[in-house]
Amino acid sequence: MNWGYKILIAYLVFVAGILFLVYKTSKETNELVTKNYYAKELKYQQIIDAANNASSLSSKPKISYNNDNLKIVFPEDFNGKVISGNVELYYAADEQKDLSLKFEIRVLDYRIPISNNNKGLHQVNLSWSVNDVDYYYEQKIFID
Repeated sequence: MNWGYKILIAYLVFVAGILFLVYKTSKETNELVTKNYYAKELKYQQIIDAANNASSLSSKPKISYNNDNLKIVFPEDFNGKVISGNVELYYAADEQKDLSLKFEIRVLDYRIPISNNNKGLHQVNLSWSVNDVDYYYEQKIFID
């Protein structure tokens, strides 16, 4: 085989490699963490203040998963008070598995049914308000 064929083979291998890389990158998803990240960043000081309020409580909320239910137990500081807020399940790899629910309860124990197709490592972002004081708590939880 002469050097002309070797150059042609090297060139064809190079072109095939570039085409393969273009194909692989076209199949990759480019999801943002959140659609309106700039607006959320501007409100981040409020989240810091709410997290500081939550850390000053007698205990942190307890978040657990079992029997297809996400269970949130609020601290005794809120016994008999109206707790209103929002719970978000954030799954970094797939936006379709994210879940956001608003709630208003008078008990300390709150349960959320979770479907079986929502498996994986989630971050639970819990924000709530009692007597016009905002609180924020986040925890990672594995749903199996």
